[in-house]
Amino acid sequence: METRAGREFGLSFPKPVNAVGYQGGAAFYPQWSVRIRLIAEGDRPVDVVELGVIEDGVGEWPIDEKYRMGPRTQVPFPIRLQPSEEFWIRARSPQAFPTKPTSFGRLTVWCRDHTQSEGERHELAIDQPRVG
Repeated sequence: METRAGREFGLSFPKPVNAVGYQGGAAFYPQWSVRIRLIAEGDRPVDVVELGVIEDGVGEWPIDEKYRMGPRTQVPFPIRLQPSEEFWIRARSPQAFPTKPTSFGRLTVWCRDHTQSEGERHELAIDQPRVG
């Protein structure tokens, strides 16, 4: 957990963490569906206002969907943490490949809450994501 101004904030991947998969056709488009948990502890709720995925050496992976399981429902911004929220994100690489890649660079999930200035954020990385 990260402590900031008397508050603690956690960003975690509940186990198991999914491998990076693909959508195929004439080219392969890497996609990652991963469950994340955001936790804010303190005396007030925290609103998450931005969320993203970055691959080292490649850049931002667009997030196509944020959703809860059960009856599948979308997760809109701001994401209110009182004290936590768990949901899935589905992101895709901005790169297409002629064949399935066998590895990816470090993937970092990041978020910014309403108490942070532009450019500040919480991060959680996987150095060597599994490939499915």
